[in-house]
Amino acid sequence: MKAVAWVTFFDIVSDRIFVLVIGIALFVGGLGFLASELMVIDPGRVIIDMGLAACGLSSALLAVIFGPGIIAQEAERRTWDLAFACRMRPLSFLAAKLGGLGAVISIHHVSLGFLLGLCIWGFGLSCSWVALGTSLLLLWVQACVIASYGIFFATIMTRSLASMATVAVFFLGHAHQELERFFGWPSKLVAHFSSYALDGSLFYHGLPCTGGLFFVLVQACAIVLFLTSLASWTVRRKF
Repeated sequence: MKAVAWVTFFDIVSDRIFVLVIGIALFVGGLGFLASELMVIDPGRVIIDMGLAACGLSSALLAVIFGPGIIAQEAERRTWDLAFACRMRPLSFLAAKLGGLGAVISIHHVSLGFLLGLCIWGFGLSCSWVALGTSLLLLWVQACVIASYGIFFATIMTRSLASMATVAVFFLGHAHQELERFFGWPSKLVAHFSSYALDGSLFYHGLPCTGGLFFVLVQACAIVLFLTSLASWTVRRKF
């Protein structure tokens, strides 16, 4: 299981798309510095918001691209036949793949968060450090949930369709109020990613709500476990 996770980790890191995503994150963060020069009132807030956007967007991109990709690659090359021939369970295999991708997202996310924190400290910007850390944690959780959706979709459809479905889940998750208005309770089947963002006034002047944070984390863990189990059941049926 560890070998599968390590192979997945190094496959993603050595991919050119990973470097491209890092470039996109740095570009979005750099736009924050340029936009702050045009602001008369509170330019530091633009830098922080764009920095968080860079962290969240790049981590979500990694999940959308490599979530379906790491499973589709195994199916195309039939390399998972060897793992299953060695009596490795599909659930353990998928958990290892998700763990390898999660490690990449974690290192990427922590690195960008460290750079953002360094900029905030270096420029003397005003924000709540606890809320900043909580925001980065929630964005990381969001990326892991998106990755689990991508892995599940890759077990039931082609890579391109799985990527499109994962992108659709991302956008639908950020529009859950509209979904509830039109579809009612079925909309609860989609993760509400908009609840993973802190309110602006709470972020800059207060502490995060621990009750709401606990609920989001429990919901995210439940979604990841459910989708991984469902994906393993789908793979087991194929073999």
